[in-house]
Amino acid sequence: MEAQFFRGFDLGRAVKASGFVVALVSLSVFVWTAWISDDALITLQQVKMFVAGEGIVWNPDIRVQAFTHPTWFFLLSAAHAASGAFYWPTLLI
Repeated sequence: MEAQFFRGFDLGRAVKASGFVVALVSLSVFVWTAWISDDALITLQQVKMFVAGEGIVWNPDIRVQAFTHPTWFFLLSAAHAASGAFYWPTLLI
């Protein structure tokens, strides 16, 4: 005999909804607690100079390559040139 309380209860739908809530909370915690280290700030300074047309430098007229990850550098450069932002592209890429 089926209890009246469980009639019409869809367990699959409840599992999907709880999974969505867990994913949403996890994403919120990730964004809320995200931080950028000093190494990332060195890269972002060079991205800023590169997108501004100064070249891949730390400061204008000082030709020093201070990054060790060219693929990441060029991906961030493209994202910054397209969006004008540093924080969100760094998290999303």
